[in-house]
Amino acid sequence: MRDQLDDHGDFKCNMDGTLEFEDFLHFRSVVMRQSCRMFNPKKEGLNMRKLEIFKAKDQAAYIKIFREGQTEFNRCIMTTTSKACEWIELDIKNY
Repeated sequence: MRDQLDDHGDFKCNMDGTLEFEDFLHFRSVVMRQSCRMFNPKKEGLNMRKLEIFKAKDQAAYIKIFREGQTEFNRCIMTTTSKACEWIELDIKNY
């Protein structure tokens, strides 16, 4: 992730501290790509569990696992975003 952010060069900020649109798009794509890579091993396990529960027709358990997956994915995004903001020295509040 750091290499991809460094390859982009300087990230330009507006006067209010937020990123310029093109820089924001690049930053967001790096964060999402890394977050998906971080989440993928967990996703495979969740999908196997969801398939078993789907076959058992247990809707409540299926929803529980789906929510667990959403929570884990959001955690991956927040972790990656905070690390990326720290790396380019951007206040996460301005992201």
